[in-house]
Parts: sequence; structure tokens; C-alpha cells
Amino acid sequence: MLQIAIHERGQVVRKALDLYIDNKGAPVYNYDAGDANLYSWYYGAQACFQYGGSPWGKWNRIVMPQIIAHQTADGNWSPFGGAGGAGFDHTGKGTTSDAEVYRTSLCSLMLEVYYRYLASNR
Repeated sequence: MLQIAIHERGQVVRKALDLYIDNKGAPVYNYDAGDANLYSWYYGAQACFQYGGSPWGKWNRIVMPQIIAHQTADGNWSPFGGAGGAGFDHTGKGTTSDAEVYRTSLCSLMLEVYYRYLASNR
């Protein structure tokens, strides 16, 4: 939020990104894990991209290969694996067609961060 609201790029933002990426109290970066929250991943991708530099490079090395590896032959992402969002029950398993749309949307948006991102007057 600091990056968007006041164009902050100082130590506070960098420390927050480092904590987020290094998984200290943040989501697990394992697409197949029950707590893989793609909604959080999307906003993490936004924050890292807008900051640039090593946070963006590290994010790409950790998360993007997983996103690409889990895309199905038909271009979608499976509704199973991970949790956090529409179409999921308490077990983290996809329960409706909404889950496939939800996960495919978030994964596609993460891959598009290179080309489209939240306005921030970088």
C-alpha cells in the first residue's frame, strides 16, 4: 500500500517484501500445499513487481515456475491443490467449477504482471 499511496520505496517496504518472500509469517509458496493462497500470491506478485530489483527476481524464481508447471494442457489451472478462495471447502479441495475459474484467473493475472499491473506511477 505504501508503494501505491505515497510511492514509498524505502527500508520499510523493502523489509516487508523480504519478510513476505522469505516466508516468515507469510504464505507457503508451494502450489500443491493446502495453504497455497493464490489471492495472496497475486498481490505479492504486484508488490514485488512494482518494487523491482531483487524482490522481483526472487519472487520469479520461487513462484512463477510453479504457476507455469501447474497449467493444464487445456490452458487452465486445476481446481485442486491449495486453498483460499471461491469454490473451496474447509479441506482446501476445489468443490465447484468456480474453483477452476478462480485459480485460472489468479494464475493468469500473475503471469500478466509483466504487462499489466496496478497503477502506481512507478
